[in-house]
Amino acid sequence: MAMWRIDEADAGVGQLSWPDAPDEWWVPYQAAQQLEAFLDAAFAEGWRRIETEARSDKPMLRRTLYRAGLRPEGKARGRWTDAEGNAVDAMRLARLADDPAPKTREGFLSMLNATLPTKRVIAQGLITNGQGKF
Repeated sequence: MAMWRIDEADAGVGQLSWPDAPDEWWVPYQAAQQLEAFLDAAFAEGWRRIETEARSDKPMLRRTLYRAGLRPEGKARGRWTDAEGNAVDAMRLARLADDPAPKTREGFLSMLNATLPTKRVIAQGLITNGQGKF
């Protein structure tokens, strides 16, 4: 992994990158623990925001980033191309120094709110015909 300042005028914002690796390389639990420790150390040094981009065709990488507390912020359509020349979207993710820790209740809820649709439908009830049939 590598991190550098995006803008020298704003020293608290960093860009995170890593070598391109096959999706099988990203074991979400193990890689997320290492990434979370890396981010915590960066925040302890004074960084306030760390952002990155992940290919939409790498679901294990995105899962690893989510588990390390990075939240999705948007999509760059057609940002990259795959081996066959097809357009691949990039997902923009970031974590702030004051975001709740990923393994806390608040961190889990904030990740759900960032990844799930804003409108959720929940139905509670059961209709029967009086003879025990639904």
